[in-house]
Amino acid sequence: MASKKPIFTTYEQKTKDHTFIRFIKPHKTKGKMSLKTIFKTVNDFFTTTIPKSYKKTILVLLWKDLNHPYAGGGIIYAFKQAETWKKKGYRVIFLTPNFKGSKPFEMINNIEVYRVGSKYSSYILFPLWYFFHFRNKIDYIVDIENGIPYFSPLFSRKPKILLVLHIQREILFRELPFYIAWFPYILEIYLMPLVYRKTKIITISNATKNDLMSLGFKEENITISYCGFDSTLSKSRKKTDKPTIFYIGRIEKYKRVDHLIKLFEKLNNPEAELIIGGSGRQIETIKTLTENSKCKNQIKILGRISEEKKFELYGTSWLCVSASAKEGWGMTVIEGNACNTPTLAYNIPGFNESIANGINGILVENDEEFIATMNKILKKEITFGDLPAYAEKYTWENSSLVTLNVMTNGESKK
Repeated sequence: MASKKPIFTTYEQKTKDHTFIRFIKPHKTKGKMSLKTIFKTVNDFFTTTIPKSYKKTILVLLWKDLNHPYAGGGIIYAFKQAETWKKKGYRVIFLTPNFKGSKPFEMINNIEVYRVGSKYSSYILFPLWYFFHFRNKIDYIVDIENGIPYFSPLFSRKPKILLVLHIQREILFRELPFYIAWFPYILEIYLMPLVYRKTKIITISNATKNDLMSLGFKEENITISYCGFDSTLSKSRKKTDKPTIFYIGRIEKYKRVDHLIKLFEKLNNPEAELIIGGSGRQIETIKTLTENSKCKNQIKILGRISEEKKFELYGTSWLCVSASAKEGWGMTVIEGNACNTPTLAYNIPGFNESIANGINGILVENDEEFIATMNKILKKEITFGDLPAYAEKYTWENSSLVTLNVMTNGESKK
């Protein structure tokens, strides 16, 4: 006999323009549940109204959200784009996995964020969630790839775009054990081009565009939408009295923050300070490395910091640096430029587009050149022009409108 008691506890959350009803706490039930009860439970798990004031609704499938402790540049990119779409009259919904301490629903920067499943189970649950809750409520899908996309063409015929920040193939074997890395490698290199062969692609650099074309994607289906910067936070500030070097970004193996610390040690400048901001799976390793460094009193590990603090450090630092082995483009370069600070990095795809060598930063080929150039910049033997003026052409609004135009097939311009 089916239980008549409610299977979930419900709560209602109201916002300015719509009401959400979530069923989040399951109850123990006696006996068997009928198929009708099961279906109703699943179907009613999520109810939302869509105000007539919105043009259309965009569903974004993303592997992390902005409040995730390891959120990086790719997450910022997605949310900055969405904020502009919202201002243009579109309703934007993010579907992301849960993380420790997260809520099933949250409003982030006036964007709706729903969390379902875990890092891995989300690949199974997202299609189910779409089928039961979004299939008849959304108009466009933004499928964001981070090694493994969500393969939305397999479960939805809605107009969609695939957003690719950079191809992960060589990074996978640097970050993951071989017995795990081969699986996402095969999905990205072989299955993704097959499933998305007719899908419009948005990427952030020519480097990633070329990588995509090497996988078999057609050039006419790929559009570049560069990163921007937050003009409300960026401004020139008084530089610190002592030379300050700033790294901001994910703390992962491929970012080579450990290598950056070793380069700083070889600088042999007792007056200089290295500030490291950001979080990631290698944060504890970096902390241990710093504790054992001969320059430990000159290195600060801040962990994750706010956007306000980040732009403050951009402005007061003398130089931004990165020893990364792979970049989609280099959003931190333009953010630093907007605050009148140049960037020093290796000459790799991505950085060789965001950095115009000698104009808004310096690209180097090896460690010796990196250390020598860092020393020259701190001694002011190398100077730069109007860096904020250089950054002005890269805005989130311009970037977001490019993406929106491709997604809506020009409809957004009407």
